[in-house]
Amino acid sequence: MTTTAINHAGFCTPLGNRADEVLNALLAGDSRGMVSRDNLLFERPAIVGVVDSELPAIPAEFADYDCRNNALLLCA
Repeated sequence: MTTTAINHAGFCTPLGNRADEVLNALLAGDSRGMVSRDNLLFERPAIVGVVDSELPAIPAEFADYDCRNNALLLCA
């Protein structure tokens, strides 16, 4: 079996954008990014985490891929 190590990780979460922010928020039981959304499921609301920090702009040469998901990826 091959061992794989993760040396660096990117974060763009409702709890923060850096590892120390996320860890501290998790340890504190912080739930500030959790919201109820009623437009995701048919029969009931869903509790989801929402990233509300400002996201980076997608560079112009990638305009065809300009969407929130890719901005979240770029943020991380």
